[in-house]
Amino acid sequence: MIVAPIVYEMLLYGSLALVAGSIIVFYKRDAPKVLPEAIARGSALRTLRRKIVRGAPWIGLIGGTIAAVWLYTQSTSFILVDDHGASWSIQLGGTPVFAKLDARHDDTRADRVWVVNRSKHVVRVVDVQYGVTPFPSGFADTVPPGDAEAFDDIDYVGPDDKPPDSVRGTGSASRTWLTW
Repeated sequence: MIVAPIVYEMLLYGSLALVAGSIIVFYKRDAPKVLPEAIARGSALRTLRRKIVRGAPWIGLIGGTIAAVWLYTQSTSFILVDDHGASWSIQLGGTPVFAKLDARHDDTRADRVWVVNRSKHVVRVVDVQYGVTPFPSGFADTVPPGDAEAFDDIDYVGPDDKPPDSVRGTGSASRTWLTW
């Protein structure tokens, strides 16, 4: 399933919030009580409701953890470039179809950004270096029309979204720019 980055972030951070909420419930529930709990015998429905309330934090903790790990490890970020521009999307689960296009890359590790070129022109991915680095600046990799390639990161997308001339920091930095 392909979703917008905001939907991915809502799902990921929502599952992490579920985990955090469950931990808070455990902390509050197990805190020392001012008055002792009254023991009351109730109906079967009240007993069932009590068991559900006692088990809900466990379900939230386990379910939220599984959801967060699955979303983080099984999602693929990609930028689809066509003749009208570029759009950033995320595929949840499964092997991306465009990953099979590029036989040069068997590295399908997480935290990669795929550039899928469905336009009629070649797109370039330019590495811009700042400060003193052992790597040359301006190195460009190209993605021909109808091809896809994976990159470590893309910071700027499009000819109008150029990297800055300089950045503040520790003395050396790198930015990656997708342009056409």
